Order: sequence, then C-alpha cells, then structure tokens
Amino acid sequence: MRIWSGCVGIGVLVGLAGGAGPGAHLVKPLSTGPVSYFDQQCSRCHGPFGANYALDSLRKRSLSGLKKEIGSMASGAGQMPISGRDLDAQVAMHQAILKDTPFLSFTKSSGGVLSGEVVGAEKVVLKQGSKSVVPEVSEGIWSARVPGAWLSNGQPILVVAGTKKTVVMDLSKGPTSGEVVAKKR
Repeated sequence: MRIWSGCVGIGVLVGLAGGAGPGAHLVKPLSTGPVSYFDQQCSRCHGPFGANYALDSLRKRSLSGLKKEIGSMASGAGQMPISGRDLDAQVAMHQAILKDTPFLSFTKSSGGVLSGEVVGAEKVVLKQGSKSVVPEVSEGIWSARVPGAWLSNGQPILVVAGTKKTVVMDLSKGPTSGEVVAKKR
C-alpha cells in the first residue's frame, strides 16, 4: 500500500458536542477499504492515489458525474464493480485527492479494536470527550484498542488526522472523512 508522500502530521480537534444516546453508536465498517481498493484495482493506470489524473478535468465534474465515472471505471477497467457505501467511500477518497486533504476510512471493529485506512497523514488520534487514544499506524492502516467505556457511554468517537488541513471522521455518522475542518498556517 502506498501513502501520499510528504504528508506527516497530527490533527487537533477543539471541542466535542452532543452524544450518541445510550451506548456508542458506531456505523457499520466498510466492506471494502477504499484506499486498498484503489491501490489494487486502479493505480496500475491512474498511478498511486491518482498521481496520473488530470486533476483539472476531474475538478470540473459534478459529484454525481464523479460517482458515475468511478462506478463505470470500477465495473470496466477496474474489473471489480463496487456500489452503495463502497462506491460512496471511493467518491469521498477522490474528493480528498482533489482537495489535497488527508483521508480516513473505518474498515473494522472487533473486540474493542477499531481500525481503518489513512492517506495523507501518518499520525491519527481517536477522541472521545477530553480523552484520546493514539493508534498504531503502519503502511496506511490505523488500529487502536479503545477503552471499553467508549463503546458504552453514548459519546461519539472521532478519528482525527491532518497536515495542513485537519479532517475528522465521526464514527457515529459515517465510515469516511470528508469534511475539512481547519487550516493550519
């Protein structure tokens, strides 16, 4: 797996709001990691994480046009069709490529260990309230054992990563990052 070069950093999150009700509500992890999928099915033509893309052409596409093109390429040249949440995750990753922002995905939850993929940042932080856990990050995969209380106290679990821009993935709302929340100067 390849990681966008030159992107090292740690995200900083200020404040958390609200709760997720009784017990932590985690979205279902993705069945296909978008970064792994791209690396295996798309990079042979498009380069590592879109290095061979004509970015100006991609930026002109509407969100629905981008989704349609990715779905068509996955079914055609990629030879591994994707749909639903996995296609949405691939679109979110492409948006991160176009915006030159870090990208996070959530791909597994088992026995109190949460894991996923990261591109554009080698350090990741999981946050709940004022507490944080720094996961291991190796070859674009982040993984962390979270305190048991995190999974039962109703507070959202946030995954934060960033370099010049910080992205947040709220595991109660979706399995990918996609919103740029701060610019560092």
